[in-house]
Amino acid sequence: PGKLLGVGWNYIDHAQEMGGDVPAEPLIFSKLVSSVVGPAGPVPRPDYTDQLDYEAELCFVALRPIRGPDGAGDLGVVLCNDFTDRWLLVRGMLLGPGVMGTRGFADAKGRPGFLPMGPFLVVPDDLERWLQSVELELWVNGALRQRAPASGMIWGVREMLARALADREAY
Repeated sequence: PGKLLGVGWNYIDHAQEMGGDVPAEPLIFSKLVSSVVGPAGPVPRPDYTDQLDYEAELCFVALRPIRGPDGAGDLGVVLCNDFTDRWLLVRGMLLGPGVMGTRGFADAKGRPGFLPMGPFLVVPDDLERWLQSVELELWVNGALRQRAPASGMIWGVREMLARALADREAY
């Protein structure tokens, strides 16, 4: 992949869980690394943090260069597992107006092995309609850790693209 960007706090439940208020706009940050895992194999757990958090995520993949938010029709989707080193996040996070930069979110979510991606790319005929039917679940060692419908996203694909494109030089 080229540049990988993450969108933080894009589910109402998660935003409330992380501090209460829903942000006024998507929180975009750089994702620095990724890896691919097989369809049936376990996701390897990075062993250099005790404060590891797991999240199942939908990752959007540009099928051709995107020049504007209307490019949402040129996206595929792959399932990802987003790891976060919570201690590194809290220690280095910079909140406030503007772009997140390379500290905090980028550091805590961008370590080697922290974004394993499944090997299957889905290209829906109608991405927005398809997202209404998707529910994400994450199980860790047999215990359910996350269950959320993709329809619970605060910002749709077009809004996320618009924000990322508006600040693209900063990433």
